[in-house]
Amino acid sequence: DLMFNVGFEQKQLLSDPEREEYIQDTQNLKIVQTELKYIRPYTSGSSVNVDRDEALLREVIAVHSDDPSVITSCKALRKLKATNIPISPNSTYYGNLRGSNELAKKDVGVILGSPHYGDEFIERWSALFGFEASGTKTGTAKSYGAFGDELLQHMRENEVLQAVFRFARDGSGATVYVNTAAIPPWLPREIALGVSRTRTSTEREIIDVLSNKGKASGTEIATKVDKHPNTVRSHLRTLQKEGIVRKTGKNKGTQWHDDGL
Repeated sequence: DLMFNVGFEQKQLLSDPEREEYIQDTQNLKIVQTELKYIRPYTSGSSVNVDRDEALLREVIAVHSDDPSVITSCKALRKLKATNIPISPNSTYYGNLRGSNELAKKDVGVILGSPHYGDEFIERWSALFGFEASGTKTGTAKSYGAFGDELLQHMRENEVLQAVFRFARDGSGATVYVNTAAIPPWLPREIALGVSRTRTSTEREIIDVLSNKGKASGTEIATKVDKHPNTVRSHLRTLQKEGIVRKTGKNKGTQWHDDGL
């Protein structure tokens, strides 16, 4: 409106239920949000935590048996590629998405962090249109005033949304994990928390066993990972609290199930 000095009338063509149906049934997208509290601004690279991101990526790989395509900031992607974390070679970064169909047929994606080009970016664009903007608070409560917040949403939430829709553009289906709280509230998604801390080597071995077998007793798992049963049970209880595994039965009939993410 401001650019052309013309008032445009905006209309939502699809109702919220229709929009949800289109995303889930027509595009066949399953969106899993793994972070509700933190925005994780990754553009500068200073907030990137490779250990945390590796933990999430390895969880995803264990569930899907495939190297996921990652969308994150350019600096975060460089840090990931400098490690031995297995990610798809067509992983890319914010700012390199428009017009790209490279991820159209990928069925597993992970979005790490959100873009934020700094307070000065929003302040300068606001000033260009005659508005004053000054950042207050942090995280999801961050605000630059009415006009500045519109710019913030375009820069952050809308870019994350664009990243989500890069997957399964032909309707073939995809599961996309979003590790940032900067996601539009109307977007249909599942919530899966507790999957992005660094896993111990024993936890990874347990997850691998259950991923392959589907279910097993604590004794069976202990034999497979060559650890004392009490050690394994302690790790299983931790994973259970995080929603990674599920327990059925009692005493000698106890079975542990892989609940994935």
